[in-house]
Formats: sequence, C-alpha cells, structure tokens
Amino acid sequence: ILTFCYSYVYLQDRKKYLKVWAVSWGVYFTRFIFMLGFLLWQKNAFLLIGNQLASLISGTLLLYGSCLFTKKEFPKIFWGIMIAGIVWIFVSILGKFPFMLMSLPTFSFLAVIYIWTGLIFYRHSKTERKEASVIGFAFMVWGIHKADYPFLRPIAWFAPWGYLLGAALEFIVAIGLLILYFRQTKDELLEKETTLAENEQRLLKAQKIAKVGDWNWELESNALTWSDEIYRIFGRDPETFEVTVEVFESAIHPDDYQKFVLERETALK
Repeated sequence: ILTFCYSYVYLQDRKKYLKVWAVSWGVYFTRFIFMLGFLLWQKNAFLLIGNQLASLISGTLLLYGSCLFTKKEFPKIFWGIMIAGIVWIFVSILGKFPFMLMSLPTFSFLAVIYIWTGLIFYRHSKTERKEASVIGFAFMVWGIHKADYPFLRPIAWFAPWGYLLGAALEFIVAIGLLILYFRQTKDELLEKETTLAENEQRLLKAQKIAKVGDWNWELESNALTWSDEIYRIFGRDPETFEVTVEVFESAIHPDDYQKFVLERETALK
C-alpha cells in the first residue's frame, strides 16, 4: 500500500525525493516476502540474506530521500557503510555466524540511519513545519527499536509486541512523510498565488503610470476583454460599457485602419 501511494504521488509530481521514498518502500516490501519465504517455505540462507539486504537498503534510501526533501546534504559515508554492511550480511549468514554476531552490526547501522533521519526532521521542524517533529520522534524511536532487536528477538513472548511496535512506527513515519509533503506543496502553491497577485498589482500600477493597457482577444469565442487602464484611456465605464471587437475597430482612426487590417491578418495567420 505504501509503495503504491508513494509511486502514485511521484507520478503526479515527479519530485526526486518522492521517487527515492517510493523505491525505499518497495524494497522494504520485499523484506516481508523474503521473511515469509524463510519462515513458511524453507530455511534458505539466501532468503535470510534478502531479508537483511532489503532492510539495509530501504533504510539508507529513506535517509537519502529525507535529505533531498529537507535540502540537507546526504552524508557520503553512509553509502560506504551500507556496502560494508552488505558484505557483512553475506559473510555472516553464509558463514553461519551466531545470531547475535550476525545481526548486531546490521541492526546497529539501521538504528544509526533512523535516528539520524529523525534528527534531520526534528531540526527541520524548528525552522519549517512542526509536523516534522512528530516524524523525527517516530524515526528516532524506530531506530532505538532496531537497535534492541538482536537482544529482544530471543524473548518469545515479546516478539508479537515487537512486530506490532515496528509496524506502528513504520506507518506513522510513512503517513507523516506524506502529510509533510502535502503541507509543503500547499504552502508552495499559496506562496505562488501570493506572488502572482502581487505581480498583477504591480502590472496594474505600471499601466496606470505609463498610461497603457492590455487586452485579450479570444479568437474562438470572439470575446474581447480590456484592462482597467484601457477603459480609462477610452473614457468608458467598465460597469456599463460592453466592449467588443467591432467597438474597438470602430474607434480606430480612418487613416490607420488599413494598416491595422494588414497587421491583424498577419497576426492571425
């Protein structure tokens, strides 16, 4: 569901961070496929490797997309650590290392990624949007939960609660990122509308000062609209005077009319 939602939003807006987030959730989804295959089908080492790799890569992409969204520089060292983590996953699982030794480095790295991402949004909330503080807090708790996984996994009674907590944090983070994106998009649109309105007022003032106006002729409907300044130039009242193309042409001086017709036909062609 998350992969579909983020992919749909990306196709509508084409922002790079939306694409990175969509890929991240897609990779995270494959983690559960590998996990179910390992639990229900056969205890294959490569299914376990796939599960660990999906967690590692999706976490790194979440951080990368968040850096793009907040316009922060992505720490290049995380790419190197991710590659080292991938190598460690292959070596430790194929080498049949003990669970703690196999999982601790991977989940420690994931904890650092999520906590780092949380700090990015927490700092972002101080200068931009307060919703980011909730996302930042959820990311940091999710990171702590990743760090405690190798220690709490062997406790059978805690496992369902651990999965429940992890799933809740995932959805809080995912929905929160979408809400933050929609809020930012709304603010950008309002800012553009304000800028357009200000520019329109400047244009009207400039026309009044220069005593020039602008007009628009819709060819399909043959409708003509004048700016306020043109009404003033012609001494007409916008409330009572209906402007048409014929009215405009009738106001042209006879000595200029033929030249006007030639220019009009050239423009229409």
